[in-house]
Amino acid sequence: MISVEKSEITDLEQVQQGRSNSNLNPSKPMGRPRGRPKGSKNKPKPPSVIPVDINNRGDMGMHYLEIQRGDFVIASITRFASQFVRHGGGLFVMGAKGVVSSVTILDVMQKRRALVGVFSILSFSGTIGSTRSTSFSITVSDPSFQTWGGMISGDFQAVQGPVVVEAVSYQRLEPQNDQCELGATATWLGLGEISRVNYMINTH
Repeated sequence: MISVEKSEITDLEQVQQGRSNSNLNPSKPMGRPRGRPKGSKNKPKPPSVIPVDINNRGDMGMHYLEIQRGDFVIASITRFASQFVRHGGGLFVMGAKGVVSSVTILDVMQKRRALVGVFSILSFSGTIGSTRSTSFSITVSDPSFQTWGGMISGDFQAVQGPVVVEAVSYQRLEPQNDQCELGATATWLGLGEISRVNYMINTH
């Protein structure tokens, strides 16, 4: 008769149990499944200009334009203004907020000055119309609060979030629309008497 000690039987049972557990829980990690998860889609890129129209009144309207980070500001405004220009109207930019870069200005001596770095917009104005040349002026400050200002030469880029532009669109005014109606519209927009000239349109 063959005698087997109890300790040897216990060791054998532990080995067999370990093999069984290794089969149930393999040490090799399972890889991630290849390909895109079912039902997922590419995240759509937001449009370069997101207009928010308020208090529009027929011949004139107020707009807030959100120009997305990485887009050029004047090019984006020009694309938005084209819908008014093609009908004889235009767009007057009254101001903007945001951080920009690649700013080039013409100073009082008409010298071109390229500003290096990022800048916060302090003031920004200009007009895009069918009967006048397009020009913009800007004042910006750097992180040390040094300021520069002048006419824009070329374009500049939105960085660190969207640039919000405040603008007023105008339609072509008929000859019978007199100064009183034009002044009333400017007052309704809160622009004051001094701003009337910005909305005069030459009629033929």
